Amino acid sequence: KYPKTYSISEFYDNLLYELKVAKHVKNTKHSVKVFGVGYRGEEESDMEVMIFMEKLNSNGDLYDYIQKIGKWTPCYKCNGILIPQPKADYVYYNEDDNIYWCYELSTKQKIKITKSLIHAVMELHSKGVIHGDIKTDNVVLHYSNKKQTIKLVDFGMSYFINKGEKTIKIDCKCGTPGYRAPEQDHYELCYGSDIYSIGVTIIELWNGDIWCNGEHFKECRKEVFNGLKKIEKNHSKFGQLLRKSISL
Repeated sequence: KYPKTYSISEFYDNLLYELKVAKHVKNTKHSVKVFGVGYRGEEESDMEVMIFMEKLNSNGDLYDYIQKIGKWTPCYKCNGILIPQPKADYVYYNEDDNIYWCYELSTKQKIKITKSLIHAVMELHSKGVIHGDIKTDNVVLHYSNKKQTIKLVDFGMSYFINKGEKTIKIDCKCGTPGYRAPEQDHYELCYGSDIYSIGVTIIELWNGDIWCNGEHFKECRKEVFNGLKKIEKNHSKFGQLLRKSISL
């Protein structure tokens, strides 16, 4: 177990809400578990509240996994040709270093992680919870008993949705630019919002990196589609499903 620490004076409401969500999903397989709460400090102004959570055996979050475990081979352009020749179409250009990086995580592993990620979101939705901020930073590949299991973390932007409701109004733009669905910018949220975010996350998983310098929705969306086209080139049917997941 390890503690997630809050300053009680600043994050008390967030703390209570995250505990409420954690209790609601405590029996799920793919959501990080919370075991208890403690505190340290004597004065309220200095007091810190700690949430004791499941310790995950991992290489960090999914972004860290992609960068550390996914094989990256450097390539350099000479007379218009990349040397050595990339073994895959998933090539990312680092403008600062003038290096092309070829991402070579195996298709088998990509499929395995993709399936587990989809199961994780389906399980969460079956509990009537919308995560609201799915991205590679909030997904952890946990190793246990020689098995890999996706764990969703950080439910601070999650929302409950009642059965029969299609869309709910929210009071803040939850989610992360690039990953969040367009309706989230208009203070609305639905199950489809998570589907959009998981689509972007999967496209990033398969490409290794899709982000350049985009800041606004249209710029980020263009970067996502550049990554999607590479997937469609090699796996057309899968790419079509991903395209549907991020359709407007």
